[in-house]
Amino acid sequence: MLTLSLALFATDPASAAPQTAALKTAALKTAASKTAASKTAASKTATKTAIKTATRKKTTKKSTKKTTATTTKRAPATPKPAPATTPEPGSAAPPPVLPPVPPPVLPPATPELTPAGLTAAAPTPSPNAGTPAPLAGQPTGATGATNPAASASPATALPPPKIAPIAFERCFNFECAKVRVPQNYRNPDGDTISLFVSRRAARVPANRIGTLFLNPGGPGGATFDLIRSAERLVTSEVLDRFDLIGVDPRGTARSTPLTCNARRSLPNSDFEDTPPEAKAARITSAAIAQRCAAAEGTRLDFMDTETAARDLDAVRIALGEESLSYLGISYGTYLGAVYQSLFPERSRAFVLDSAIDPARFGAPIVTDRLEATERALDGFLAACADGRLKPCAFSDTTDLTTGASFPTLAAKFNELRRRLAETRRSSFELDDAVSGLIGYPRNGWPVLGRALQEAWTTGRANFNQLATDSKSVPEPSTIEPFDTFSSATNIAVNCRDGIINRDLASYITARDAIPTIAPRFASLVGDALVAVSCLDWASPLATLVPLRGTARTLVVANTFDLTTPIRWSRGLAATLNAPLLIRDGGGHGAVDKSACVRENVARFLIGAAAGAPAASAPTEPTEAVCPELIWQ
Repeated sequence: MLTLSLALFATDPASAAPQTAALKTAALKTAASKTAASKTAASKTATKTAIKTATRKKTTKKSTKKTTATTTKRAPATPKPAPATTPEPGSAAPPPVLPPVPPPVLPPATPELTPAGLTAAAPTPSPNAGTPAPLAGQPTGATGATNPAASASPATALPPPKIAPIAFERCFNFECAKVRVPQNYRNPDGDTISLFVSRRAARVPANRIGTLFLNPGGPGGATFDLIRSAERLVTSEVLDRFDLIGVDPRGTARSTPLTCNARRSLPNSDFEDTPPEAKAARITSAAIAQRCAAAEGTRLDFMDTETAARDLDAVRIALGEESLSYLGISYGTYLGAVYQSLFPERSRAFVLDSAIDPARFGAPIVTDRLEATERALDGFLAACADGRLKPCAFSDTTDLTTGASFPTLAAKFNELRRRLAETRRSSFELDDAVSGLIGYPRNGWPVLGRALQEAWTTGRANFNQLATDSKSVPEPSTIEPFDTFSSATNIAVNCRDGIINRDLASYITARDAIPTIAPRFASLVGDALVAVSCLDWASPLATLVPLRGTARTLVVANTFDLTTPIRWSRGLAATLNAPLLIRDGGGHGAVDKSACVRENVARFLIGAAAGAPAASAPTEPTEAVCPELIWQ
């Protein structure tokens, strides 16, 4: 998944001047240490805020909640409630008259897939070659747009490094090896580092097509878990015909780890937005940067996505392969996009699941995730209103003057928030619980509907407990936890690539826009949201690789992914001139949640071929939908 470092502090940048201090002793809880239950809580909190490094347990005087490095758990002040009007004994209360609410702005309709997939079934390709079988609308040329996030093109044309052939040994029922690669590809005869490589060989060697590299995201996620659980990621035919390759990215797990001289994961730098805590956040972030610079030195200058992509190509050379195929998830989509832009002639077929869009690096990550939460709430209310979600307890309008419709249910939800605020039960608790469930239509929406209706009819609903219980609701995922996660690598790559930028003003502007962009969830952000994690980072910002479209890319997304919103997948698909396959569901990552997605991914991987004839690319990428039975 996409994990990013963020800290919170006061609106006045002058109050956050750098200071030296000892590192906070609490260990950073990363995706590596999450259990199956808490991993979905991480997805929950990602919907509440913009960028997260990790989660930690936090207790306030009024309630106990899960919070992340991007969420300040402070409810906004509410006006003093007006005196309530009590009806005469024995008389019935008049039905509430709710203010009108406009209909939701939902994504445009896209064509549904047939059971066979995006196109008619293609002939089975011959072994070891592969007949080009592009998806509907799939471009077959290597033309494409330039990444708007890149300010200039780096010197991408470098001579291939001299890499020794790989020598595998048996490990954990698979094969493992170490590959030595240059620390700096612009100085290939200088220092080297070690990359850990795992391989799960094709089950039918006679039909083997080639290698399929896997990456789970992060940055900082190791790969062995994906190799081990590949049955949930790809079809049996893909397992038969591809060697699955995992490369622990540089600095991660078994690949010359980046530790910043910390015995444990780096301490967290998230605090509430009170001035003392805001000041402490900046102190901690500065201390982390200083420790990393002292411990790792110039290694930090080579912790970026371009260099990680060159590592993948070095492993390809060690394997003796002419090209590679690729399946990347979350941040792994950006790594894959950079690789194919650097080495288009080596890129056979690339599947990018739950994409991040470099055009949205920095402050837009904050607003995009909250905007996605708003859209998911509209989707829930619309599904309740039109009967797609059955049962939906919140669709009960017997005590209202109008029947169930989207405007009625949206007004009912707003009225519920107002009532909770007036009775001193902060609507913040409601927002917190809703954001934890709204991204999971199949399992979360029915639970949410019952809880909202209970609060509506009785005024009693333990939303704090509901938010805690929601960790057991979302659809299970194979993508996390990583078997080993490097928080040092995560911070280093985020800061080097500018995924978290160093422009305080942009985050202040984003914070101020949140009440307009996500009015029903603005309380989850608190009074201040500014990234400080990278302000004191020693290594300079990297120049991003301009992304180029190729003929061999498929982008995949979930409709209600609140960690990597669907607009990011649409943006990356447009940049790469690639088709977008949408799973009409929730959660983070699609390939492990949908047989329809896996079948289309298999057809794409098996049918693609390097060197396909060029053709003009469409001006807009084609979209198609894998329909899911999420409404029953």
